[in-house]
Amino acid sequence: MEYPNVRRRQRPPSEYPTSESPHFHQGKKKDSSESKKGRRKRDQSTIKQQILVLLGSLSGLGVWYLTPVASWITTVLVQQIPVDADVILGRAALAEFESEYKAIYHPHWSPLVEQVGRELISTLERTSSDVLEQAGGEHHAVEKTLVSLLDGLSPTTTRTSSKARIHGFKWDFAVVKAPIVNAFALPGGYIRVTDKLLETLSPTRGELASLLGHEIGHALFRHSQKRIVQQKMFQLVISALTYEDHDEDEETFGEALGELLLQSAQFFGRQKFSRDDEYQADATGWILLQNSKSYNPQSVESLLTKLWTLQGKTPTTLDWMSTHPATENRIEALQEKWKGLNRREKKRLEYRPI
Repeated sequence: MEYPNVRRRQRPPSEYPTSESPHFHQGKKKDSSESKKGRRKRDQSTIKQQILVLLGSLSGLGVWYLTPVASWITTVLVQQIPVDADVILGRAALAEFESEYKAIYHPHWSPLVEQVGRELISTLERTSSDVLEQAGGEHHAVEKTLVSLLDGLSPTTTRTSSKARIHGFKWDFAVVKAPIVNAFALPGGYIRVTDKLLETLSPTRGELASLLGHEIGHALFRHSQKRIVQQKMFQLVISALTYEDHDEDEETFGEALGELLLQSAQFFGRQKFSRDDEYQADATGWILLQNSKSYNPQSVESLLTKLWTLQGKTPTTLDWMSTHPATENRIEALQEKWKGLNRREKKRLEYRPI
């Protein structure tokens, strides 16, 4: 119903809310407060996510550097390198190596080094399964598991067995002229011993076999290649996956990795091995001597004891310690190996001179 005679009251301009009015910002304050709370929650959520990412990254780094995971993965990657690529890499490394340390013929030591080296390779070829299983230890078992998993994911993946390396390497033993006490294992089976080591230690035949057996272990298990791959893991893997040398042949991952490692050939004689590498090389020497027909495996302990005793007396020439750190723990581990043998086996081996 309309009331024509009743006039509606008009609000004067002074009654309209203005910016000076206490109620003007009431709604905006509420919206602003809610907006700030929302931003605070989003900021807190972002900080939490960043903390989780940081913790995850630190955990990942911890797993990578404080556990054997990196070593296992590196072992599987290096296993993809074909034997012929290893030999080519070894020749390149040897050329770099001999630019500093020339091979010489030593009337006494050169024939002995060659002869003992050949005896050990014959033992290695005859008892390869035993050597690989025992010297490989836990790493060998994990390696086989990872390789089986890799085969399941990619049946076309190529890999080089340790037995193929035993028979495919160009095992070569020689003496080099150098003012340092050291021995070197280059890829492909090239083993070199300095004349300074031989003249300083005057090793017995058994100790010389221990030395060469140790270096055979480094070459056989590709410890030098593993060290370089582990140092440049992601760079080398990505480069190998995208590798193109513009020839007609399509390289496998292992072939590409082998060719990329050629760029590091100059560093192979200077690699510092890890503790696990040293234990594995010691175990290789021990098993080779145990399985041989002439050598007492206690010679491995005897050699390390000589080197350990020499430490400190000639610090400028004992380069062995920088690349093959001899520790009391390694000597104790060898003593435990001997204690673990039964009486009959000890008696059999004791007839052999150290």
